[in-house]
Order: sequence, then C-alpha cells, then structure tokens
Amino acid sequence: MGKFTARRIVLALAACVLALITFLSLFFPVISMELEGAIGAPDGADTAENGFDLLYGESITEAQFRTLVDSISEEYHAGLSLTDTSAMMLCVRILCWAVLLGSALMLGLSLGWLFFSKKDGGEGVLRAVAVFAVLFGVAYTVAGLLYTVSFNNSWQELWDRLTSGTYDASRYAVPFSTAAYVPLLLILALEIVFWILYFCMRDKSAALLPIQVSEDAADLYQSDALFMPSDKEHFSGRAYRGKGRFNVKSLAYLRELKSLFDEGILTEEEFEREKEKFLNR
Repeated sequence: MGKFTARRIVLALAACVLALITFLSLFFPVISMELEGAIGAPDGADTAENGFDLLYGESITEAQFRTLVDSISEEYHAGLSLTDTSAMMLCVRILCWAVLLGSALMLGLSLGWLFFSKKDGGEGVLRAVAVFAVLFGVAYTVAGLLYTVSFNNSWQELWDRLTSGTYDASRYAVPFSTAAYVPLLLILALEIVFWILYFCMRDKSAALLPIQVSEDAADLYQSDALFMPSDKEHFSGRAYRGKGRFNVKSLAYLRELKSLFDEGILTEEEFEREKEKFLNR
C-alpha cells in the first residue's frame, strides 16, 4: 500500500467522482416521447426511458410509437408501418452496457490505485479514467441521438405520407427528445477540475526542498563507491570536485529526491525530470 499523500487522495477522489457521474448518467432519459393528444395516440402515450430501462427487453417507447403508427395507418388506410429499428436498438443497448461496465471498471481502478498502488508513478491509471469518462459520456450522448433522430425521422415520414390535411401536423413535428447530453456536460466540467488539480498539485509536489546533511553522512556521500564510472562521466563539472568526487550537498539532494520517489510523493516522471534538471544545471 502506498503512502497517503494529499495529492494521492485528492486525485483518486476526483477520478472516483468522474466514475460515479459516468454511472449516474444512466439515470438521465435517453429518449422522451410526447405524443399526448396526437391522432390515434393511446392514453398515457408520453414516455421517458433512461439507460437502465434499455439494458434489457423491448423499449416501451418503441412499443407505444409502433401502436400509434398502426392506429393511424388503420384509420387512414394508409398502409403505414414503422421501419425496422432492431439494429438501432442493438447499438443503443450496447452503448448503455458499455457505460455501465466502463463506469464500474473506472471506479474499481481509481479505488485500487488509491489503496494498493505502491507508488504515485501509476498515475497513468487516473489519466485513463479521466479520458474514458469523456468517451463514455460521448457514447451515452450518441445513444440518445441515435434513438431520437431515428424516431423523429420516422414520425416526419408518417406525416409526409398522410395527405388529407385535416390535422395540423406541425404541432407534433418533434415529439421525441433526449437528455443524454446532460451527463456529458457534467463530465466535461469535472474534467476541467480534475486536470487543474492534476497539474497544480504536480507543480507543488515537485518543488525543490532544502536538504540538511549530517556530518556522519559526509564521508559516505564523498565515497567513490557510491557511483559507477559511467555515472561520474555523466555529471557536469560543476557537480564534481577533486578526483571526480560529488559535492556533499549535491549528493544529499539527489538522495532526498530518490527518497521522495520511493515514498510515493514524487512520480517517476517527476523524479526523472528533477534529476535531469539538477544534473544539467
């Protein structure tokens, strides 16, 4: 289990919130139908279905719409029928399942990283969670658009084929709508917060710290045994003294950087960046 630093806790909680919002998006209506009062519309024709409603079985909205089309077709002897929507419904169902399973996986990864990752170097997991939260938000929005656009087009074709002109079709021109885009807007807002926290806390944790070196450690730091020849060749002339020996404070700073990395305070990327910056100063 890694050390619970402020950065670790805040970023993990932010990722968990993104995962939860992705899961809760399934409660927003994928499609809403407002046909109350339309020609041949049965009582209680208005319906609204969210992502959970579409995970299993037949869509109530589709069934109500098909009943309405059959009723109008029978009244006007127009031979109308609703086009096959099985392929579209399959796509919508797959997208809803992807959001459900993906959000559960994102939450598990975020909590797993918080409690079981030994080092902050695994922050790629959190970055992946942030990216996939947007992708799943887009997927849910696409599911709603597929549904509403398909049924609105079918509704418009229905009225185009009715030529009696007895009823005002414009009143029911767009009876289908979706709220599947709302979760995406919430996710995008939280994404901004997540990345602000990610980069701001990153800069703070990477700040250089003053190092105090004990006299007992001075001889050890100056020992040539601490470095391989290849390491000595890499260090700049400013960093070396005498027979290729490293400055005590320089060694102490590098040692402290490594300690911060081992404790999980610095990520691997931050450690390498600061080490390179120090050696090439």
